[in-house]
Amino acid sequence: MGIKKILSSIDVYICEKETDYAIMINGVWGSGKTYFVKNKLIDHLQSDYEKQVIYISLFGLKSVEEILQNISFHVANIIVNERARKKAQINSNQNIKSINTSASTKLGFWSKLLRGSISLCPKGEKINSIIADITSDVISFENYIFCFDDFERSTIPYSELLGLIDSLAGQTNAKTMIVANEEYIISEENSQDYLKFKEKVVCLTINFENNMDEIFEDVLDGLRLEANVSPFVQDNKDLIIETFERLESKNIRTLKFALKRFEELCKKIEKHIIDKGYSKDNRNNFWGLMLKRCINMSIALRDKKIDVNEINWIEKGKLSDYNSINKDGFNWEIESLDDYDSYIWGAKFIDDYLVKYNFVDDEMFKVVKSQVEAFKRLEHLQELDILKEWYYCKTDKEIKDNFSVVMGKLESDKYDIDDYDTITDICFELAEKYFNDEEIKQRIKDNMEKNLLTKYEINNIWGNKILFENKEAREYSFELKGKVLEMIRTKKNEKLQMIAVSIDGLFDRLYEFERIYVDVGNYEEQGFLSKIDIKDLEKFLEEAEPKDIIMFRNFLLNFNRKHNIEKKFPEDIETIKLLLTKINVLLENMDISTIKKSDLRVLKSTLEQIAGNEAD
Repeated sequence: MGIKKILSSIDVYICEKETDYAIMINGVWGSGKTYFVKNKLIDHLQSDYEKQVIYISLFGLKSVEEILQNISFHVANIIVNERARKKAQINSNQNIKSINTSASTKLGFWSKLLRGSISLCPKGEKINSIIADITSDVISFENYIFCFDDFERSTIPYSELLGLIDSLAGQTNAKTMIVANEEYIISEENSQDYLKFKEKVVCLTINFENNMDEIFEDVLDGLRLEANVSPFVQDNKDLIIETFERLESKNIRTLKFALKRFEELCKKIEKHIIDKGYSKDNRNNFWGLMLKRCINMSIALRDKKIDVNEINWIEKGKLSDYNSINKDGFNWEIESLDDYDSYIWGAKFIDDYLVKYNFVDDEMFKVVKSQVEAFKRLEHLQELDILKEWYYCKTDKEIKDNFSVVMGKLESDKYDIDDYDTITDICFELAEKYFNDEEIKQRIKDNMEKNLLTKYEINNIWGNKILFENKEAREYSFELKGKVLEMIRTKKNEKLQMIAVSIDGLFDRLYEFERIYVDVGNYEEQGFLSKIDIKDLEKFLEEAEPKDIIMFRNFLLNFNRKHNIEKKFPEDIETIKLLLTKINVLLENMDISTIKKSDLRVLKSTLEQIAGNEAD
């Protein structure tokens, strides 16, 4: 039932001249019942009817006497305020402090009032005299509307509570409302007693279901988020509401929790984003990811009571954010998606914060850099996105302007090599079907090949991420990739040569050699050990510690298993034979330690296997 219908139903009850029953506003925890009562209902009743609303939360109250004392305090406050207003009119309308009776009772304040340390009564009247009027029925309760909230959270037996409410509603004709989560009450063992007593006292139960769209603005105003965060949340209202609806949550407290945590995350990373020079659009795109994650995870934690131990993070390769929460069992399985490696980090630092209230700055800023850079990249490709659907452009000028931007960026080397597939496919198509100008294609090719001189050192060749519509673009793309591969091989072969020029840092260079060799896929110089002066290698064998001998042997053994030195590096076989001769000389030397002799024999056996000889 919407808020307007709920107010209308309550109006019917309030307008009845004589009633001997109470009404109940029933709704689950977090649905916004209390928020509705305090921010909508009380204002509505006190502005439209000549009655005062006495709001009392039963949460934590242990006896009916405590409730009666609270009622006395509230009624006394109303009378004091009324008498104070009359006194102000007599004394030139001077301002008199008034306490809002719709707020929760401040027992500390009222206890001071009763002790006489604070006096709000005109003409020296004592507060006790007013309470005496209440208890002796001099003051009529028909002037008040009583609202008892948190009914199920009281420790007083439901029979006693309903008995008190029956006395108010049935004997004094006071309009009385109960705000409760009946679903919780009925789940308890004594629910039958509750239902039996409720039938006598409550004649109308209004099921409260908030319409988040109706109350969203009020919630946002009440949170008073930072000046830059509040408009962003407002702009994403539809996304937030849709997420709550999809996950079947109407919990206002969860909404407040999620938005406040989101605000704190924004404050934490805002300066970092600004310092790095990212645009507002880049920032907002990143905030959008955080907002969705905060909403999803807050609902999981607070409404669905998910076990945080079920959230298992696995750090391997490139992983995406685990599946968004779904209402059919909450699948937390992590899926592997190559294009979204930063998402897993983004979700993880948010989850760590929501679950543990723990900021991990290094991890967080790593995500910011990775993800915002991705958004920044998309931002500078917007002209390509427009041209990709060029036939939807409304004017010729729109096509020409964006094409001019593409060509300008290409000529000034503003695109990454990963963009070249998309550029050729779109622009070759436009050259043929729109501009009818073949020279455009050659202009594009010339600029791309010129730019390769600054871009060929990439680790991975871009892939066919789009379905080519233009045959010539597809063929040229493969041709261009061949040229890039050739440049990479040439450059890395040069690096391999540099690695082999000296014995210093031998082991680091050995492993670097293997890494580059694997990347290149072919080592045209046909040798590595043969590039090192044999005298340096012999000196290494003479001076090396036993552990270094074994490390050298292990590398050669593993490398040979993977790459077959005899087949791919025939020049190195001659070097290996010379090393075997040197080892035999060293083994005949009685000054070498027994341990080193043992390790040299192991190395000798490995070298003989590599060279294709039988071990001694």
